[in-house]
Amino acid sequence: LTVALGGAPASAAGIACPDVQWTLVGGRPPNWRGHVYTLYTVTPTFNVSDARTVINGLDTPASATFTSQQSRTYSLSVTAGFSASLFGFLTANVSATIVQSRTTSIGVSATATVPAHGRVDGQYGIEAYNITYTAHQYRFIGSNLPPPGKKSCIDEGIQSGTTNAPTYVEGWRLIAG
Repeated sequence: LTVALGGAPASAAGIACPDVQWTLVGGRPPNWRGHVYTLYTVTPTFNVSDARTVINGLDTPASATFTSQQSRTYSLSVTAGFSASLFGFLTANVSATIVQSRTTSIGVSATATVPAHGRVDGQYGIEAYNITYTAHQYRFIGSNLPPPGKKSCIDEGIQSGTTNAPTYVEGWRLIAG
């Protein structure tokens, strides 16, 4: 796939239809929209829903228990106009652990030893990815979906997008400070 950014999108009918998941957007006759996605950056991150700190002022190590007390929901955000097919593309090309939505739990505990005159920070949350991508958008007008390669689609151009993609991997991160 060659990506050309900038300029006005071609609007003439007759572009070969890509093999994509099509979404009905309405109209008479029916209008369908599909996207061809390209990844640019994928950066692992940790979405923190709760955090605690233990500072040990003693001359001996101490045990500390961290317990999550706040819940937060993280959802895969899709820029307006992009298709929900982005979720399928990301699970196939970034990680099968990506989910559309994840709510963190309350009451999950972890224990750590805090060194003498040291500190341990505890962060509870989920692993996620910060992702930048482009979506090459196509439109098809007709009652039935086009077969791939049929020269009857409209090229609506390329748009850039970013998202934070949550995963189902949830837990504590303990950091000595």
